Amino acid sequence: MAHEWGRFMWWLGQGQNAAAVQALVAAFTGLLTTILLVVTWKYVRLTSRLASITAKNLEVAVLPNLIFSIEGTDKPQEVVISIRNAGTQPVYLLQVKSHADFEVDDEIITSEVSDVGQLRKVVLPAGEQAEVTHLYSGVPKPAERHNAVVYVDCADLFGIKRHRFLYQTTTGLTQYYSHPFDYHKVITSISLHRQIRRLLSKK
Repeated sequence: MAHEWGRFMWWLGQGQNAAAVQALVAAFTGLLTTILLVVTWKYVRLTSRLASITAKNLEVAVLPNLIFSIEGTDKPQEVVISIRNAGTQPVYLLQVKSHADFEVDDEIITSEVSDVGQLRKVVLPAGEQAEVTHLYSGVPKPAERHNAVVYVDCADLFGIKRHRFLYQTTTGLTQYYSHPFDYHKVITSISLHRQIRRLLSKK
C-alpha cells in the first residue's frame, strides 16, 4: 500500500503530468460543487414544503367555527341574531351585515343589506355567544318574513387570514367564503333560488 502511494506521489511530481493533475482537480471540484448544489436544492425544497405544511396546519387550527341562529320576535321586521364561537380560538368580528325577504301583498320584497353595528369590531372568545336584536328598515307593514341572511366578515387574532361566512334561515346552512362578499351577486343568487323554489312549490 505504501509502495503504491509512493508511486502515485512520484507521478504527481512529474512536470509532464501537471495538465492531467489539473484536469483531475477540476473534475473533482466540479463533482463536489454539483453534489453541494443538489444537497442545497433538496434542503431548500424540503424547508419550503415544511413551511407550507406548517402554515396550512396553523391556518386550519385557527379557522373559526361559528354557529348561527336567527329567531323572529313579535315584530316581523325584527330578528334576534346569535353567533356562537364553537372553536378553540377567539374570533375577531370585523363586520356583520344582514338582509331579509318579506312577503307583502303576495309580493316578495328584499330589504337592503344593513350593518349589525353592535357586532362590528367585537372579539368573540372561544365558547362564547353574541346575541343582538336587529331591525330591518324600509319594509312596509304588514309584512311576513320568509328568509333572513347574515354575512360575517371576521379574522383570527393571529392575523393569518380573513374569513367570511354566510348563513340563511331557509336552508339552515353556513357557507364559507375565501374571498370578499359581493353582496349584490349573493342577494341576486339567493333571490333566484327562492323564486325557483316558489315556482316548484306551486306545481
